[in-house]
Amino acid sequence: MRQLGAEVRLEGADMYAAKEAARAYAETLGAQLLDDGAHPRVVEGFGTIAREMTASAEEFDTILVPLGAGALAIGIGLWIRSERPKVRVIGLVPETSPAMLLSWQAGKVVTVPPAEVPTIADGLAQRAPSAYALEYLKQTIDDVWSVRDGAILAGMRFCHQHYG
Repeated sequence: MRQLGAEVRLEGADMYAAKEAARAYAETLGAQLLDDGAHPRVVEGFGTIAREMTASAEEFDTILVPLGAGALAIGIGLWIRSERPKVRVIGLVPETSPAMLLSWQAGKVVTVPPAEVPTIADGLAQRAPSAYALEYLKQTIDDVWSVRDGAILAGMRFCHQHYG
């Protein structure tokens, strides 16, 4: 990013703290923070992934989607609901970052303290989902599952071995 001319700032102990620091910095500049879990245009962009999946001749009955702030799962879920409504969409959260899972189960935003045990999927680690994301997830995905880091690593290895 720096090579492309961006000013890069590393802030906070986790993604949530970094996002809060970015929000505060944007306010000092009078700029808008583009929060991926709470911005409709980002969600629409992620829906193109599902569009490509349904354009293939491959049949499938379930999609497992990494679930962090929610935009990826919402975008994929919106497309799947309209094009292949019988396909199940399952959001996957790291076991040590249960905010989205707990919020899904409670039907409202649940905030959790920072994870004491870090996860390999640090980009998915959330302390609290946005109310926007949670509301749309209720309409676009079927369930949320918790996944151990060992399973995430095994999936990463599989993809690397088979897809490069």
